[in-house]
Amino acid sequence: MGLRIVHTEDTGEGGTVLFVAKMFSKGADRSFAELSTFTREGGELRYASGALVAGPDLPKEEGALTPTWILAHAR
Repeated sequence: MGLRIVHTEDTGEGGTVLFVAKMFSKGADRSFAELSTFTREGGELRYASGALVAGPDLPKEEGALTPTWILAHAR
């Protein structure tokens, strides 16, 4: 189990965070990657949306997981 931050971007008006969450439930792998989008409201960041890809569908190659890849493969 664990959480790994892969990419962050601050646009000033908000930003994005790409992370991989490794988790198991009753012996089943429930891992996933998410590209989360945040907006800035009153000086605070607020979660706006997320694009998810399930663990089995993630690329095996190191460095292949990018925001562009997530957006192309999210369901």
